[in-house]
Amino acid sequence: RMATTFEWILSTFYAGGILLFLQYFVPFVFRIFGRRPKPAESVKLYEKKWKRDTVYLYQMPGTAKLSSVSPFCIKVEAFLRLHKIQYERRYFIVGRGLNGKLPYVEFNGEHITDSQIILRRLVYHFKLEEYSNAIDANFGHAITCMADQHTYNLFIHYKVSHNQSNLFKGMMGGAVPDILIDVTTPIIAPLVSAMMHRRLHDSVGRFSDEEYRELTRKDLTVYQDLLADKKFLFGDKITTADCSVFGHLSAALYLDQHCHPVYLLKSHQFVPLRQYVERVRDSLFGGKFAM
Repeated sequence: RMATTFEWILSTFYAGGILLFLQYFVPFVFRIFGRRPKPAESVKLYEKKWKRDTVYLYQMPGTAKLSSVSPFCIKVEAFLRLHKIQYERRYFIVGRGLNGKLPYVEFNGEHITDSQIILRRLVYHFKLEEYSNAIDANFGHAITCMADQHTYNLFIHYKVSHNQSNLFKGMMGGAVPDILIDVTTPIIAPLVSAMMHRRLHDSVGRFSDEEYRELTRKDLTVYQDLLADKKFLFGDKITTADCSVFGHLSAALYLDQHCHPVYLLKSHQFVPLRQYVERVRDSLFGGKFAM
C-alpha cells in the first residue's frame, strides 16, 4: 500500500510539472479553451497597496547570472535603473499580461503591457530625456527596432534549438526541479521550437542555418560598428537604445546556451562588443544582475 501511495504521489508530481510546462510553453492550447482576455479597465491588479510612481515589474525568472531570461524584461529593468525610477520585481512563471506576454507593469493603478509602450508611458510621465537631440532620438529608435525585432528573432532560432534545457530551467526559476526539466525537455522542446520558428519565418524569413549565422554575424557587426570607440552607442551616456541592445546581447551571453550568438560574442572578433555589454551591466546593475 505504501508503494502504491508513493507511486501515486510521484505520478501526480510529474503530471503537475508537465502541465506547468505545457501551460507555460504552449499558451495557445490554453487560450483555445480558456477565457478571453479582459479589457484593460477591468483587469485586477496584483499589487493592491501600490505606491505612487513605483513600477511593479512582472517578468520571467532568471538565473544566477541573469535577472531574467527575457531580453525585453532586462530592457525594461535596465531603463528603470538608468532613470533611477523606483521599482519592484515580480517573477511570473505562468502569468502573462493582457497581450499574453511578459514583461508588463503595474504603475499608479494601471496595467501596461509591451516593453515599447511601458517605456513610452514612463518617458511621458516622468518627462525623461532619452537622447541629447532629435537626430540621436531617431537613430536610437531605429536601433531599438532592429534589436527588438530582427536580432531577437535571429537569437530565438538558436535559443529554441540548442541546449533548450538551460533556457527552460531559467524560465522556471527553480519552481520545477532540474531533473524534471531534463526529462521533459525532449517532449516539450520540439513543440516550442516549431511554435517559435513559425514566428521567426514570418518576421525574418526562412533560411538555412548557415544563412541565419550570416545574418546574426551581420547584426553583431552593425552594433560593434555603431559603438566604434565610444563607451556606449551615443557617447558617454547610456540611452534607451543601449537598454534594448544590452537586453538582447546579455540574455544570450549570460544564459550561455553554447550556440552561435554566444560563440560570436565570446570570440576575438567581438571583444569590444562583449566589453560594451559588461560596461552597461556594471554601470546599471553592478553586482545585482542575478535573479
